[in-house]
Amino acid sequence: MIKSVKIGIIGTGRMAETMLGAFKEVSDIEVIAVCSTSPDRAREFALRFGIKASYGDLTQFFCNDAIRAVYIANRNVEHSVTAIAALNAGKAVLCEKPFAINVKEGQAVLAAARNARQLFVEAMWTSFLPAYRRVRDLVQSGSFGKPTHVHFDFGYPTSAKINPLLFAANGGGVLLDRSAYGIALALSILGDVVMAEAALGLNEDGVDINASLQLTHRAGGQSQLGFSLTSLMANTATIACENGMVGLMPPTIGAEMVFYQHSAARHSTRINANGRGLKQQFIKTLRRHALLRRVNAAVSSPKVEFHPFGVNPYVAQICHFIELLRTECSESNVNTMDSSLAALQIIEASKNRAMNRTII
Repeated sequence: MIKSVKIGIIGTGRMAETMLGAFKEVSDIEVIAVCSTSPDRAREFALRFGIKASYGDLTQFFCNDAIRAVYIANRNVEHSVTAIAALNAGKAVLCEKPFAINVKEGQAVLAAARNARQLFVEAMWTSFLPAYRRVRDLVQSGSFGKPTHVHFDFGYPTSAKINPLLFAANGGGVLLDRSAYGIALALSILGDVVMAEAALGLNEDGVDINASLQLTHRAGGQSQLGFSLTSLMANTATIACENGMVGLMPPTIGAEMVFYQHSAARHSTRINANGRGLKQQFIKTLRRHALLRRVNAAVSSPKVEFHPFGVNPYVAQICHFIELLRTECSESNVNTMDSSLAALQIIEASKNRAMNRTII
């Protein structure tokens, strides 16, 4: 059993700094080293955040036996090769998404993790949030009936000036950066996907900046997922079930508000045109007055629950990762290696189908 965990960070960009703040919120974690392709950047990062050791070479970094686990936050195109090197060096890995930029790379990472018998988790942090857990629990309780449809969208405008790597021809694009969140939720609710259709919006460099996916699941359900780097979307999620609905209020990413409603509650309170269960005159009165319609809408609206993530939205993911280390697990039961690969397969299939579609 591990009493405390010493972690090394690979990368010195925005996500490395963000996650460093989250690591500091977990008392039994110590970040002891940072590595970058630039020794100067690594040194500056270490000095700025009080990290003991800095490296400009991965081989030297991995030779530090005190490092039990690494968090990978370098460029997307470097994730897979870095993860494989870390696993082969005997380090547990928490890798920023996407853990690979194509299926072939993803398969190589998972093979390395299994061969090395080391813990590997893709950092799909939303899956560990209390609100997401609550949504899954509500659906799995069976009280809403069988889930049949997932809607999910995530989009807000950014630019190549603000986030140049998102718009890079290799490793960039909205599918690799944003779609995995919605795909992960859809897979957790409806299971394996047997067909993926996609419509993509490309910029002048051919990078996907907007995407609409429609997934058909083996069990019969469907998912409709939307993502954008250029536009503000509703940023909500809704799971339709045979006897009701469950969902996440905005923002979908970092959600804390859960809503749900049973079909019976909706039908029993809404204003029916034929007046069933109420006197016809009362129904006519309700329909003629805006205030009464507003009261009726409030009574028949979904129930809302608040499930906060605490001081930092990434802490739940980190605590899960540390618990896996302590119990000597080789993968997460929430975000499995197979589910990470399945999301990557859906992304690749969606992109290929959209790119090869004939426009009439």
